[in-house]
Amino acid sequence: MRLLKYLIIAVLMLTNCAKHPAPSKELLNDRERCNEKENGLACHNVALEYLNKDFDFEKIINPALYVEWEKKACGFNYITACVNLHRYFSVIGNELEAFKYGKKACALRDSDVNYLVRVENKLNKENALKTCVAISEMFLFNDSSVYKDKLKALALCTMACEKDLSEGCFSAAMMYRIMGEKEKGSKLLEKGCSSLRESMSCVALFEDSLKENNLKRAEDFYEKLKKTTPYYPYGYFIVASVLWKIKKDPAEAVNWLKQGLQRKGFSVEDIENEENFKSLLGTSEYVEMVKRYKNK
Repeated sequence: MRLLKYLIIAVLMLTNCAKHPAPSKELLNDRERCNEKENGLACHNVALEYLNKDFDFEKIINPALYVEWEKKACGFNYITACVNLHRYFSVIGNELEAFKYGKKACALRDSDVNYLVRVENKLNKENALKTCVAISEMFLFNDSSVYKDKLKALALCTMACEKDLSEGCFSAAMMYRIMGEKEKGSKLLEKGCSSLRESMSCVALFEDSLKENNLKRAEDFYEKLKKTTPYYPYGYFIVASVLWKIKKDPAEAVNWLKQGLQRKGFSVEDIENEENFKSLLGTSEYVEMVKRYKNK
């Protein structure tokens, strides 16, 4: 299983500093609320001014100022800012800062802040929970990391699963399997597949059933798989690959690939470089799909 590939990280690319327009009244108000009211959301809004209007992390206008204001937001316990800093420092290879901000985001997973309404606090805490899983995979369960603590990683992912975060169930299950406790892992996969309708958990159980030659059970998980969603965009690629290898149904495989391409989880080139898909490339279903997505 490709455990360490299952981390969803937004790609941030440093660019040259561009000339920034004069600050708007709204931006000035956000700066004031950030500095004087200790409002993390306001600080985050200022940070986004140095990202870009389309929230495109590949086109950062001013990385230094973006990070400066996002750090202020994180300091006032705006979890999404801490998550973004974790992602940013992960991409540029600063493991110390990446772990620092990921750990803080995770620690805030049960925290409400008075400047957010209930729905915003809920989303904020969900981002924190996802980051608990991310740092577990990237650092705590990683043999090459100085932060390695496999029991802590397992505890965080199990906790996330108990809070109904689907990637928590899948990650904890894979950790249990690596540690030789497959039965415990399978129970978490059952929850992820049957209760949370998460694709990767269903795929794992589907493959298990085939290996055990339990075709009825395999078919049950296959039917459940059709009604699921991967918890990250590249998951569509993995589901399509497994189903094509076993079912050889071009319509089914292309349907999963199309959804992944729409979410920019991978490219047409990635598909065509995958050995398992070589026999899919000449089908009418695939050719029709490529007309739309080639070179995107």
